[in-house]
Amino acid sequence: MWSMQHSFGGFDRCRGCDHPRPRYNGGYASVRSSLGTMLSMARYTGCEVCSILSEGILNFLSDESCGISRDDVDQLQIDFNLAGSRRSLEVRVLNTPIRLCFFASESTPWLTETMPDLPVGREVPQTTSSEESLSWAIQQLEACKQSHKNCNSDSASPLPSRVLDVFAEGDSGVRLHESQEGETAPYIALSHCWGHKPFLRTLSGSLDAHRSAIVWARLPQTFRDAIEFSRKLGIRYLWIDSLCIIQDDEHDWRREAARMASIYQNAALVISAARSHGAYGGLYADLPAKHKIHTVKHTPGASRHRSRCPTPSDDDENNTSINEEEEEPSPTETIHLRQSLTHPYRLLSPYHAAPSTLPVFTRGWILQERFLSRRILHFGPEELSFECLESSTCQCTTPITTPGTTGGGVQVQEGAPAWYKNMLDRTARPKYYYAFTTWQDWSRSGMSETELWVCWRRLVEDYTRLRLTFEKDVFPAIAGMAQLMGKVRQGQRYVAGLWEDSLVRGDLLWHVQLPPTGNDDEEEEEGWEKTWMVRPAKWRAPSWSFASVKAPVEFMNSEEGFEPECEVVDDGKEDGPQPWNLIDLDILDGGFLKNLWADDDCESLVAAGGEQPRVYCLIVARKLPQREVICLVLARVQQDGHLPVSQEHEHLYRRIGLLEIWGAPSTYVNSVGWAWLQDLRGKGEDAMVRIV
Repeated sequence: MWSMQHSFGGFDRCRGCDHPRPRYNGGYASVRSSLGTMLSMARYTGCEVCSILSEGILNFLSDESCGISRDDVDQLQIDFNLAGSRRSLEVRVLNTPIRLCFFASESTPWLTETMPDLPVGREVPQTTSSEESLSWAIQQLEACKQSHKNCNSDSASPLPSRVLDVFAEGDSGVRLHESQEGETAPYIALSHCWGHKPFLRTLSGSLDAHRSAIVWARLPQTFRDAIEFSRKLGIRYLWIDSLCIIQDDEHDWRREAARMASIYQNAALVISAARSHGAYGGLYADLPAKHKIHTVKHTPGASRHRSRCPTPSDDDENNTSINEEEEEPSPTETIHLRQSLTHPYRLLSPYHAAPSTLPVFTRGWILQERFLSRRILHFGPEELSFECLESSTCQCTTPITTPGTTGGGVQVQEGAPAWYKNMLDRTARPKYYYAFTTWQDWSRSGMSETELWVCWRRLVEDYTRLRLTFEKDVFPAIAGMAQLMGKVRQGQRYVAGLWEDSLVRGDLLWHVQLPPTGNDDEEEEEGWEKTWMVRPAKWRAPSWSFASVKAPVEFMNSEEGFEPECEVVDDGKEDGPQPWNLIDLDILDGGFLKNLWADDDCESLVAAGGEQPRVYCLIVARKLPQREVICLVLARVQQDGHLPVSQEHEHLYRRIGLLEIWGAPSTYVNSVGWAWLQDLRGKGEDAMVRIV
């Protein structure tokens, strides 16, 4: 007889479902299984969890609207506690888009003991335009106003230069209101995708007409829905960028763009048209039939099933027999499942995080609209979601709140380092992680500067995964976030999307995110490569900046930080009035190697000869606590007209890559400390290197 359990961490766990799981402690797990295996384990070992999961999957497959048949289902992946920060239990049907979320309407002692990762969930309304959805939104807004200190201001909110008055006189009840100096009032701001189809905007020629009235019939559906929703909340003023900024006036656009941070920060609420690809898509959506809830009724102990999977305490030494002792059946437990809903934040492990598929979260400009605001209400394709500086929640589940408050706050295993909790916050509560109040708290609490440095790099990583219609917007689209970070990092210069004080301590150490591996679709991989290898059509940033490429980037990371091996030389230029101005960069005292190569066995590193080497390596930093060295790979700049005229120079270099040397070569195995690095530096020369 073959064993149907496997031992892990002192327990014999079921091969079908990986239970018994430890009591909820923030742990993440993902296991491969199959429907056949779970059915066998439920039948032959009495595994209660396999019984529940397999019955739920079969119930789902019996519904013709599910889109797949029993024959399509073989391999499964069970994901427990995906973010490591709150309960979740999802089953993915591999090789299909199906992801099933299991939940209970209430927690019971038996469920807590037997399925510790099972979350408490809710049924969602059939449409986001329902009175029930409106009531839910108002409830979240009022709860935030009454109990969240970080989300409320002691002073009244100043109005932007122009806002829509949605309670104006006239047939449409909408007109453009030009605010007086110092005028204050609550207002709502709209965040949405513009799309490709032209829609109503305020131009120089239509400004006077819009001051009098805006014709309702000319408004796209998203604007109409936002106006009506503002009226339902009783808030008179609404800010929409295309109507409140004169679109053909460059001076007005620049002035208002510079105020973008304060516009979203001061809004009482930001409405996010998350599901819509353009201005005509509207806010609201009906719940698709595929998200129908299926129910499993399970009686613990019935049919000679044991109350949980075998553990080492069971009498049978092989843990394969069925407990013969008759047990009195327990009260019936109710477990639900449905296809997972689309969330603006996904409860994924930081190591398995994926960007949201909602249209609004693919656009570069909308990143700061989301993170600058105090509160934002997302109108998704199935439900509403609410984010503020202290909580994140949606209609289908319970809130994720800051530590010390009520609700399902982010929790981590006892003794987990601070950097791990920050990673969880970035995934499960990005609005809290990227909030100015959070950055202020870090600064005031004396937290290491490294945390702030890393936070900005994570923001850049998230930002570079998004799309911009105009390449030139790469810095303006995060200028608001840079302004806030600048208030915390006072006295530090913002240079081409990075920060001067941390350039050689990690900011320069980015690389293009590698394409996915293990993909059977060769065309998809080829398409990815074409995307991530592209540079902007027109020069927009020096090569040491992430903005010099049109691709997702990742920064090298070190828990202990980096020890610089070079320094930045001030170029003597004064910063302009805008924080996204571009400058070039001087680096001094770098280990400048004419050429660098390793033999096949990596026994030694040498500086290769040659009068005109093709590449150069500049030692930037040592990675702590490991004995690793990181270099920039440089190439001489050719006078090809690609750079601005002001940067044309005989001895300029362009960054073309990143090199990481993982410790000393074998010939230095007995060397003391960093002696091998000093020897390596001696093979080159110290020099001032201008990288453009």
